[in-house]
Order: sequence, then C-alpha cells, then structure tokens
Amino acid sequence: MPAGSQASIRDVAEAYWTIPVRHDQWPGLVVHLCENDSFAANTCNNFGLTSAGGVHGLLADAGADLFRANGMGPVSKWVDDHIFFRIRRCHLNTYNNQRPSWSQTITSNGGRIHEGSRIWYRGDTMPNGHPEEFDENMATPLRDLSHTSACSPNDALYTYTDNDIDDLSERLGIPWEVSKSIPFGSVVPYLGFIWDLDVRTVAVPVEKKLKYLSAIEEWEKKPTHALAEVQGLYGKLLHVSLVSPAGRAYLTSLEAMLSGFNNSPFVPHTPPHSTPDDLKWWAKLLHSPSLSRDIPGPVPLTDLDAFSDASSGFGISITIGNNWHAWRLLPGWKADG
Repeated sequence: MPAGSQASIRDVAEAYWTIPVRHDQWPGLVVHLCENDSFAANTCNNFGLTSAGGVHGLLADAGADLFRANGMGPVSKWVDDHIFFRIRRCHLNTYNNQRPSWSQTITSNGGRIHEGSRIWYRGDTMPNGHPEEFDENMATPLRDLSHTSACSPNDALYTYTDNDIDDLSERLGIPWEVSKSIPFGSVVPYLGFIWDLDVRTVAVPVEKKLKYLSAIEEWEKKPTHALAEVQGLYGKLLHVSLVSPAGRAYLTSLEAMLSGFNNSPFVPHTPPHSTPDDLKWWAKLLHSPSLSRDIPGPVPLTDLDAFSDASSGFGISITIGNNWHAWRLLPGWKADG
C-alpha cells in the first residue's frame, strides 16, 4: 500500500438474517417453541447450521467483488467483518500501473485458490520462500470517486469515502451495524488487533489485555479444569502470540493438557507442573504498557549457515559458518530450579 493509506471497518448487521431461505426448504427448518407449544419456520439463513457459513460466504464474496468492480478497495473480509482500504489520489496512477503486473502473476500461478474456508490468490515468491498472498485477482483498477460525493478536505485527498461505501451498500441491500462501523483513518481495530497503517504496527488493545489477564486470574483460582476452560484460555493466549511470537514457547503446557482429555471433555484435569510459570510469563507480558510489533512484510534474508542442537545427556552446541561453540551441562543441572 502507498504511504498515507487509510482503512475503514464495517460489520454486516445480523449477517445471516439478511439471506432468505428458499420456500421449498422451509419444512426442514421448523422449530418447536416450548413456551407456548407451537411451531415456527426459520425463513432466513440459520446461524449454527453447518451449511450457513458457506451460504453467507457466497453472498459476502459477491458483495466484495462488486465493491472492487466499482473501483473501491482494496477490500478484505473475514465472514462478515470487512476492512476497506483507500489510497491517496496522488498515488492512484502509480498503484493502478502495478496492478496488471500482479494480476498477470496471479493468473500464471493458477488464479483463485480455495483452501478450506479461505479464498486467496498467489503472487510472487518472497525472499523467505513464502508466496505473496492477495485477497483479489487485481483484475480491475481502482477509481477516483471523490467527485461523486460531498467530500471533506481530508476525504478529497483520497479516491473514495465512507459515503461511497454506504451508497453502493444501500443499492446492494447490505446493512452495516452502525455501532461497529469505524470511519476511514490510519489507525483501526480489526479482528481483535489495532492496526497502525502509518507506522505499520499491529497491537493488542488495552481492553483485550485486561480481559485476558482476568481469564488468567480466574484460571488460577481452581486446581483443575475441564476441556472447554483449557480451550478458552489457550485460544486467547494463542491470539496474542500473533503479536508476541515468543509466547508460543509458553503455550506448550496448555497444549499438553489439551491432548490429555481424549473422550472425557467434562472431567476436570490437573494442569502440568510447568503451567503456573508459563502463565506468570503471560501475565507479565499482558501487563506491558504497550504490546505491539511491526507488521510482518517481505524482507531480504541472509543465510548465516547457523545451526544449534541440545542433548540432555551432554549439553548445547551452536555452529555459525566455520565457527562453533559448545557448553557441557554440569551434573545435577536439572535439580533446584
């Protein structure tokens, strides 16, 4: 994205309820209302129905494509959570001149890739060996829509505005949850993180840190835990590890606990002995005034020809190129902490 780009966040209001069910499928969606012993047919897409996510995805993908076809974007989404990016008008020609090259590479790499619940498009191979990942095929150019709606001085610098999103949404019948809409800006919350497009950082919001600290405190009040409790705490901390990759090393005790439930999810288990120390590390991290990292991007790699290995019966060694060093573990090194 060019410098000065901004983003706007939109969340579809009651996303599944906006999709009607075919009349001949109503008999399969009859529910019993216990309070008055009557019956009702759920005539809209059902939240929780296995096929409902795919049904909503088809409409949401079509909606995103229509925004792109009208010159807005780039647009990304996850289920009903949408993020609209916009660039400064002064960068429009340069950015549009780049898009056909991306589109050609995407086409040569097979075009649309559908993996599980995710659709993406493969670009060039980056220096780290991973492919560039696009949310669209880059086939349509962005357009300068600033002349089509009333603009503030700031909006006039950009290719389109929140009003342009609203106008097309109204024509398409896409209702946005107003309380969750975030107008265009350089710092926006999306998928549980705070994204700063100017300094290109991603951070854990303060309210999330407090929520996760509270979850750790609740965990520490009990000596044993059922599977759902382990999954809940593990999921929260795994989310934070996207911003703090070092945290993955302090999830292993919870992962070991997850694997021990087998077919008894409701039988409380005692956590591994290393769990309290791991959670102490997490609590210290979550107490940090700011928990953020640079948004990962393609960087040139330098192969230092470096390797390391450890043996509990001998020690630890490291080699870098033609240089090496080794440390022998002293007898009794596992004792007394």
